[in-house]
Amino acid sequence: MAPIAPLAAQSYGAGNLAMVQRALRTGLWTALLRSFPIMAFASRGEQILLAFGQAQTLRGSLSNICSDWPCGVVPALWLQAIRNFMVAVNRPEPISWITLAAIPLNAVLVYLLVYGKFGLPRLELFGAVLASTLVNCAMFLRFVVCHNASFP
Repeated sequence: MAPIAPLAAQSYGAGNLAMVQRALRTGLWTALLRSFPIMAFASRGEQILLAFGQAQTLRGSLSNICSDWPCGVVPALWLQAIRNFMVAVNRPEPISWITLAAIPLNAVLVYLLVYGKFGLPRLELFGAVLASTLVNCAMFLRFVVCHNASFP
């Protein structure tokens, strides 16, 4: 996702707003395409752990994570693309505020889902994965909904 920043910054500095938007779109498509090999690799996590001779107890808890974790790759990469883009166009404040608001939300959601508090199911390690994925999706949607009109 790193090339988004120089491409968008160069276009922004030159006043070429079409290329600025194109840099973001390209970055989002790249993030989506890059997520497929990452998800494929993660979905084979149990076989990878077996190949490295990991203990059965570790494999048991991590194999569930490896099979469920890939759903969080796309929002995480999209968020990284937006962060790089916003820094490139000299507007880091919105994404910084959204990120700062998401940190305590993620902590609370992880606690609730890992330990099953307030009537929520006890999901243990998967609860942490689910909480982080939900927060990344919420951050991405919050940014798109609130700042779509302000894209350069």
